[in-house]
Amino acid sequence: MLYPYLSPFLDYFKLAAFSERSFKAMNSRIKEFQLYLQAQKIKSITKISYKHLIEFAGDFQSPFIYVTKSRVWMLHQFCAPGSDQVNLLFICLKDLL
Repeated sequence: MLYPYLSPFLDYFKLAAFSERSFKAMNSRIKEFQLYLQAQKIKSITKISYKHLIEFAGDFQSPFIYVTKSRVWMLHQFCAPGSDQVNLLFICLKDLL
């Protein structure tokens, strides 16, 4: 489901000159997000709710704290800047971090 959005996003990521390590981490977290969406049977990006973002970042596959931080970073980069969902995500997750 995320595949149509990935190519332009990853192109931006390369243009923004992120390090190779950051690129690999982003790619890994996006794949995890895709797995989460498939497990939840979400087939449209418009069906992703705030609750889904929180569950993915903090609970999916019982992540270590560094994975949670990496997922939050991925969601911040992947979702549109200024998105209400992303801003709400950071407000809610600040206690986790």
